[in-house]
Amino acid sequence: MVRSMQVFAIATLLFSGYFPLRAQPTDADNKLAEDADAYLKREVSSKRIPGMSVCVVRNGKALLARGYGFASLELSVPASEHTVYELASLTKPFTAMAMMTLVEGGKVSLEDRLPK
Repeated sequence: MVRSMQVFAIATLLFSGYFPLRAQPTDADNKLAEDADAYLKREVSSKRIPGMSVCVVRNGKALLARGYGFASLELSVPASEHTVYELASLTKPFTAMAMMTLVEGGKVSLEDRLPK
């Protein structure tokens, strides 16, 4: 679980840093998507990550949409870009970080009521 979170974080940084805003994907975007694809394949294999799906979209166009590993190890079902995963408690740390970012930015307070 920790290893998959690390790969997710690395992939997020990879995509956010290497895909600056442009009107149309360029050859450089396509090359970076290919590099990211190769990196994710290696990580899934070497770190024994069960499975994940990635989609990078810019201006409504998918630069990379793939599944890696398996959606179900038990049934040997490969992951695809359409796989729906059961996340369980994985979203809680992301939600907490997003909320604390809003608190630090003065948008909300820890004392605010939930509807706000």
